[in-house]
Amino acid sequence: MEKDWIKNLKVGDEVILESGGWNHNRHIEKVEKINKTTVRVCGSLYTFDGYERCSGWHRSTIHQLTDESRIEVEIENEGRSLRAKLCKVNWDVIPIEKLRSITKILYEK
Repeated sequence: MEKDWIKNLKVGDEVILESGGWNHNRHIEKVEKINKTTVRVCGSLYTFDGYERCSGWHRSTIHQLTDESRIEVEIENEGRSLRAKLCKVNWDVIPIEKLRSITKILYEK
C-alpha cells in the first residue's frame, strides 16, 4: 500500500529511518534521491510503501517526520548516547561521595 506522503517527498527532505533487526533504532535522515519507484535514504532504496527494497526480515522502513516524532527520536537517541557513556565509566576511580550521590539519584523514589 503506497503512502501519499512518500510520493510528495523531495530531495533534502527529512524522514525517520527505522532500522530493523536486533539493533532496532530510529534516526532522522535526508532523502538523497527519488525516482518513479523508489526513494534513496542513507544509500538504501525504499519503495513507496516505506519498506527497504531488499530481502530478509530485518529490512528498514522510513516514516513521516512530524514535530512530535522529531522530539521522540531526539529523546531516544539522547538516551541511547547517555546510556553508552555510563557503560564506559570506570566506576573504580569515582570517589565514594559521588557514587553515593549517583546511587541516590538513580534509585530515588
